Amino acid sequence: MDRRPTIVETYWLVTITPAGRPHATPVWGVWIACALYLDGIPTARWARNLANDPCAVIHLESGIDVIVLDGEVAETHTDFATGTEIVARWRAKYGRLEPEPVGRGLFCFRPSVGRAWSRFPHDGTRWRFG
Repeated sequence: MDRRPTIVETYWLVTITPAGRPHATPVWGVWIACALYLDGIPTARWARNLANDPCAVIHLESGIDVIVLDGEVAETHTDFATGTEIVARWRAKYGRLEPEPVGRGLFCFRPSVGRAWSRFPHDGTRWRFG
C-alpha cells in the first residue's frame, strides 16, 4: 500500500444499516501497522451499524486518485504504547480533537482487499492484505 491512505485528512466510511442499506459518512483516522484507527461515539449511526455488521468500506477523499479498501471495523481498546502512538499521530495530523484510546469510542478498521486507479480502466489494480 502506498503512502496516500496515511496522509489524507478525511476518509469516507461506508457501513450497512440493519435494513441492508449503505450508509456513508466522513471520518477522521490514523494508520498504524496496516490498521486505521477511527474516533467516534458508539451511539453514532455508523458505529451502531458496525455493531450489527462489522463489514465496511473505506474510500479516500479523491475521486480521481482512487483507493477503496474493504474490511472490517471493531470497537477496540489499546495498550498504552499503541494508545500513545494514536494520540501522537492524531495530534500531528489534525492538531485537535484527540481520541481517548483508553475509553470507549475508538474503532479499528482492518482492510482485507484494496482497489486503486487513477486512469481507469488503464491502471486499475486489486490486492489482498495478509
